[in-house]
This record gives sequence, C-alpha cells and structure tokens, in this order.
Amino acid sequence: MEVWIRFRDLNKCVAAVVTRYGDPHLSRLLMDQTPVDDHQAELRHIRLAHATLHRGAELLQRHIGTTMALTVVNSFSGAIFTSYGVLALWTSPDRAKTTTVYSYLWTSTVAFFFHITRVTALAVSCSAAANQAENTRLLVSRAAAVDVPPVRRSELAALQCQVAETPRFSFTAAGFTTVDRRLLVTVLSATISYLVIVEQISVS
Repeated sequence: MEVWIRFRDLNKCVAAVVTRYGDPHLSRLLMDQTPVDDHQAELRHIRLAHATLHRGAELLQRHIGTTMALTVVNSFSGAIFTSYGVLALWTSPDRAKTTTVYSYLWTSTVAFFFHITRVTALAVSCSAAANQAENTRLLVSRAAAVDVPPVRRSELAALQCQVAETPRFSFTAAGFTTVDRRLLVTVLSATISYLVIVEQISVS
C-alpha cells in the first residue's frame, strides 16, 4: 500500500504542476483539477521522484516476489481444500467428518473465507499500486494537450519521454503470474470448477 500512496501523491503533483502552468479550462477538462498555487512541486522534481519511485517499486518486487508466490499458492490451495470441506460437510456431514480436516461446517467456512480474504487483499493492493502507476502515464500523456508556456515545454517533454520509456509496472508472483484483480477471478473460477467436478463425481 505504501507504493500506492507514493504513486497517488506523485499523480497529484503532476496534475498540480500542469494545471498551474497550463490553460485553466483545458486543465479542468483533461486533468480534472483547477489551477492551484503550489510552488513546492516542479517538473524536474517530479522526474526525479518518478524515477526513484519506480526503482523502489522494482526493488520491492524483487524482494517480495518469492514470498508473494508462496502466499498465492497457499491461499489458492487452501481455498480449494476448505471449499471441498464446506461442500462435504454440507451434503453429507457424517461421512465428511472422517475425510476433512475440520469437523464442523462453520470452521471450514471460516477457513475458506480466510484464504479468500488473504488473496483478495493481496490482489487488490497490488492492483491499486499498478493502476496508480498507469495513471501517471495517462496524466502525462494528457498534459501534452494542455497549453503549457514555452519555457516549461522542454521540461514537460523530458517528463513525457521518461514516463513513456519506463516499463509498465506490475507485481508478479516470482514471475509466474501477475498479481492483480484478475488473479482473484482465476482463484474463484478454479475453486468453483473444482467443486462442480467433485460434486459430479460424488453423484455418479
């Protein structure tokens, strides 16, 4: 979440600087912000902050990639296993008590929601940080249409070039899969498919 906060603050600075130098009407339309008297942020400072923030995010990804992969695998397998326990205890509780780890339906249900909540929190937080990084690219591209004074155009062009050449940022589980909201859909789809298959086998 710290990466998300930093990218959000960076985007606020980009919008503030561009609207301060640009046309008020275009700034309101494209940047969704009216000009403000904020002299603390400058384009050259934003370039340095953007490069530093992306480097910090890359180092964070390198540091937690393996841990994130293990967390995803654990939550994914745990969600599938506990969902089977919920289904078994719901349909045939007497027989299921000898084949599941948890002997009570409420215990299996709590364990299932624990795994789903953990992978949801991970996917949503990583996706939010990646979206803020993408918003920076969007804001800088829109800034090209704002009527910036000629003295600031070279700095804005340098910022646009830097953002355009920076690789798109996203968190991955040790390079195996991208951790975002689509991962949550994948986990839920796989869990539901597994339950359907198990139910069909048990009926047949």
